[in-house]
Amino acid sequence: MIGAMGPRLLGAAIVGLPASVLVLMALLAPEGSPLAGVLDGLGAVVCHADPARSFDGAPVCHRCTGIYAGLALGGVAALLSPRVPFDRGAWWALALGPLTLQIALGLGVPALDRWWLRLGTGLTFGALTALAVAQAIAALAERRTGERAAQSS
Repeated sequence: MIGAMGPRLLGAAIVGLPASVLVLMALLAPEGSPLAGVLDGLGAVVCHADPARSFDGAPVCHRCTGIYAGLALGGVAALLSPRVPFDRGAWWALALGPLTLQIALGLGVPALDRWWLRLGTGLTFGALTALAVAQAIAALAERRTGERAAQSS
């Protein structure tokens, strides 16, 4: 059973595990602790982490929180879902469309720049990105396994 799931497990782990660890660490780190300080430092490298656009004590903004949580969820979804053949262009349009639209509308109409929209579009982007990347890793691993099997026979 694990043999057939191996490539999907590899793809899901590469994409989802680091994001899961970051999300859990950020949720569990006591404020003011050395771990919280390290996470704040990491957050400052990858995100503007504007306090007005972040959850209290979060090392990254609402959108980045959504992206990292989405990467973690997408890694799990890649593990649980069967292989989904997809057109890469359409897949990325689906992942980037809501995020891009929310950013553009938020700049033009400040009333549409809400925390839950930033979080939701980040979550969508992260989940779809993780699913696509994990499946691409799985396809590559399966192809290499097939090539090795063909060479040995």
